[in-house]
Amino acid sequence: PDKNGNTIESKEKFQKINDAYFYVKSEIENDATGSSSNASNASNTFNSFSYANILNMFMENIFKEDASTIDKTLLNNIIHIILNGCTQISLKLFETIDKERSIEIYSFLSKYKNILYISQDIINSIRDIIKEKYKNDEVYILNPSIDDLLDDNIYKLKIGDSTYFVPLWNSEVYFDGSGCDIIVKSVPELPTNITIDDNNILYVDLEIPFNVDLFDKENIDFQLGKKTYHINHTKLKLKRNQTYFIPNEGVLISEIHDFLDNITNRDTENNVTTHNNKNKIKHQKAGIHINIIFI
Repeated sequence: PDKNGNTIESKEKFQKINDAYFYVKSEIENDATGSSSNASNASNTFNSFSYANILNMFMENIFKEDASTIDKTLLNNIIHIILNGCTQISLKLFETIDKERSIEIYSFLSKYKNILYISQDIINSIRDIIKEKYKNDEVYILNPSIDDLLDDNIYKLKIGDSTYFVPLWNSEVYFDGSGCDIIVKSVPELPTNITIDDNNILYVDLEIPFNVDLFDKENIDFQLGKKTYHINHTKLKLKRNQTYFIPNEGVLISEIHDFLDNITNRDTENNVTTHNNKNKIKHQKAGIHINIIFI
């Protein structure tokens, strides 16, 4: 905490990391005990794991679906950025990384910046460097809000005399430009208690004050952006931490083809369009995974 100004926020973050540390330790000890007759190996196994090792395991798990294409150089560069704080991100760090890998690093750090405690200034620095790498290409990075995602908003990207409609729930979209490809990356800027995975499932940490009034309500209401969601309290257990899943009410996971047919309302000032409500049911929505903490 002393490296972050001894603020209340840094203290709470440190406490959460400390809790996670001992959880990982117990898991590793259990694995080691179960696979070896010598239980003392468990302690040695964990002690050999530095924070960098655990971070590497975390990222390999995140990228496990692309394990065959993700190389160690990419992981090492991400670890370098995280472990060294990198308040000054240099272009040299990205010189040997191709454009696709640079965007992967940016997307990863943006998605998990709250978990890894990475400042928005670092994210902005990396974004500027990527723009420099792509300065001769048509690449655009959009930062939709939670409301943009839940409202199925589509961004109207104007390039010259052409207008391209970008579904903000898709992480990456390609268009045919005038003699070149146009690449649009969508990297959401979400509240600190919300993350989104590659399948557009939202993960929400929700703290709920525990009192007797809860038993008098049919539902527990909470907000995601402007939208209100409901948790049936009869489905909850009498314990501090638990999970609750709301299916088919989150972010769209439909294919992008034919979505233009559903555009009916255009906001030319804000460059945003919305879907026709009647046609929304044709598209499948991902769920919302809620981690409930009674306080």
